Amino acid sequence: MSSADPHTTEPWASGVVARYLTVAGATVDITEETTEPRPSTPPDNPAHLTYYRPYQVIDITYTSRCGGCNDKTRHTYEVVGALSRPGFLDDITYSGPRQWAQTHAETCRALPRPDGAA
Repeated sequence: MSSADPHTTEPWASGVVARYLTVAGATVDITEETTEPRPSTPPDNPAHLTYYRPYQVIDITYTSRCGGCNDKTRHTYEVVGALSRPGFLDDITYSGPRQWAQTHAETCRALPRPDGAA
């Protein structure tokens, strides 16, 4: 790939946290949406309250979308510690969003529609 390749030099859209290049030259973008932080829920068992420390949690949704064929998938992770959000996509043991995007990029041959095409 040359340094003038538009897929590596154009700025990513807001919310895009990862990008894959398909065999046809389109991109598969993974975007991230999070809920507002909220307090964690204390355990129901009173014996566990001794060790419970309140913390902030969020829900994270990753949407992987192909810019060529427009196929997409969504993965939601609920009640994630808010402090875990930075780098969470990289830390997921089995990464549904990244695995889907990589597999799709390896096989998709669709090109994005030219601007203005109906």
